Amino acid sequence: MTNIIIDTDIGTDVDDALAISYAVRAGLDVKLITTVHGDTSLRARIAKKLTKDLLGADIPVAAGEKYPIKQKFLYWTGQEGKDFVTEDGQGDIPTNGVEAIIQCAETYKHDITLISIGPLTNIARALQ
Repeated sequence: MTNIIIDTDIGTDVDDALAISYAVRAGLDVKLITTVHGDTSLRARIAKKLTKDLLGADIPVAAGEKYPIKQKFLYWTGQEGKDFVTEDGQGDIPTNGVEAIIQCAETYKHDITLISIGPLTNIARALQ
């Protein structure tokens, strides 16, 4: 089975949460989840609570890049995490999302699939 990295901008919209839930419930071997764009620490706490508390999967989660590389930074919040995660929830979330992608890709060499369901900033930085 292929090892999976999911790079996400999980937040107000349910699409990323559904994609992650489907991947976990389908039995995909998710090795890492990274978050991108805006409040990546909050996004990471959302992803961690979803995977660990609701799906029962102990998947490493790391917050990645907050800002685009060249584009104008446009970010507005909705209800990200409201009544779902707390400020101190989910323990320490690493903030080395780009490095985590690189390390995971190196660990699994030719047996890794990267699924990006958000802006591609973490991927671009990893390729740099």
